[in-house]
Amino acid sequence: VCRGFSDETIHTCSIPPSIGNLQHLQHMYLNGNDFRGNIPVSVCSLKHLKTLYLNANQLEGSIPEGIGNLKNLEKLYLNNNLLTGRIPISIGNLVNLQQLELQNNELVGEIPIEISKLTQLVQLDLNENELEGTIPPELSFLGSLHRLHLGGNMLQGEVPERLLGPLAPPGLTWLDLSNNR
Repeated sequence: VCRGFSDETIHTCSIPPSIGNLQHLQHMYLNGNDFRGNIPVSVCSLKHLKTLYLNANQLEGSIPEGIGNLKNLEKLYLNNNLLTGRIPISIGNLVNLQQLELQNNELVGEIPIEISKLTQLVQLDLNENELEGTIPPELSFLGSLHRLHLGGNMLQGEVPERLLGPLAPPGLTWLDLSNNR
């Protein structure tokens, strides 16, 4: 959609705020379009949204705090962008979320404990960011979790025993903690 190049000018485009007018939208696939700019806050008003794919663009700025308003969301793909800032704590409101893909951005700060409220989560990928601090032991509360990717960050400290022992999510088949401190 946004891949127009000419000899003299590089054409860029962003996701228009008017996207928030699509109040009955349930699935949004805008991935791989070279969109630039911020994620419009108006996306956070799409209350019926179940799937949001904004991955593989050039989106920058922070993830809007209002993302937590999307309580019907099952899949959130914001990976492979240039997003910065912290993961908003409101992400813990997305109780129907099954897949959270935030890898390959420039996110900072600690992994919010609120992620442990996402009990339907099957896949959590936070690889290749600039996340720091320790791995929250509360991630073991994610009983549906099959894949946990936290590699390529600046996480440090010991891996919580809850993630390795008998209290670990029973279906966990993939654990990537590589290339941290």
